[in-house]
Amino acid sequence: MVGVSSSTALAHGLVLSGYHVVSDTKRAAVQGWGYVTRILPVAMFQAWTFSAGNNAYLHLEVGAVEMLKSFAPAAVALVLAVCGVAAPLDRTIVIAVILITFGNVVTVLDEESSKSGAFMSKENSNARLGYALMLVSIFTEAIRLATAQFLLKNCQFSVVEGQYFIGPAASLCLFVTALFQEIPDAIRHNGALFVPMHLLLATAIMGTALNYLGYSVVKTSGSVVLKLLGSIRTMGLVVFSFLFRGEYVGWQSALGYITSVVGMIMLQYSAKKHTDVRTDSSESDKGTQCLQETQSSA
Repeated sequence: MVGVSSSTALAHGLVLSGYHVVSDTKRAAVQGWGYVTRILPVAMFQAWTFSAGNNAYLHLEVGAVEMLKSFAPAAVALVLAVCGVAAPLDRTIVIAVILITFGNVVTVLDEESSKSGAFMSKENSNARLGYALMLVSIFTEAIRLATAQFLLKNCQFSVVEGQYFIGPAASLCLFVTALFQEIPDAIRHNGALFVPMHLLLATAIMGTALNYLGYSVVKTSGSVVLKLLGSIRTMGLVVFSFLFRGEYVGWQSALGYITSVVGMIMLQYSAKKHTDVRTDSSESDKGTQCLQETQSSA
């Protein structure tokens, strides 16, 4: 919530100072019904994503959560295809998503098996609830990213404009969620009363950077690439631990890493191919069409 609020404050500061100008056409695109269909879904699904995802950690081990997160790129691709936000993915990107997802799952399974010896083998009464919460988190995040991608790419909103319009609603939804789920417990344990200011400041700075960088990736490369970068992060932690901490990497982890690297290479090749054939006029036409639809519906 702190990162979203600080991102919103920065966007509004840039607009109020005149550094960034929001056109009347963009404002009209998110008024009335446009606000309900293009802004509120991003805010509401973001709050549901954080709520379900955070509660999943109370019922599952970190390894299980990371394994389920590996399916996030596939979920985003599925939602984008069903909603018609982006053009159908070509065969290369589909194979790349499958390879990276498979490689990440294999690596996480091997890592957790080496720790516990029997990953996901013991019975846990809370495991089903944890899996359900994590799946809800994955698909609400996919819907949020699809809606944000429609606003940023199809409607040609800038990153600052995205934060400017989405931020207030997202901050309110996150605050309401925290008001019922986190703040009461924090007050009972005096956690909300003794938060060092330097930690809040660090959270605000890093959260702002994360939000703006994430929106930049969505606008330039799409939501699928953003989630694939998250999967690659998990692989990077394994490689870092092997190279600099001397942790043992078995053949299963090595196989998963190699599979993900092949998927990354295929994804990079496909992205370059689409960049070569894409023209700026098609992107501008897409944004004009989005705004024209808003004007006609009004």
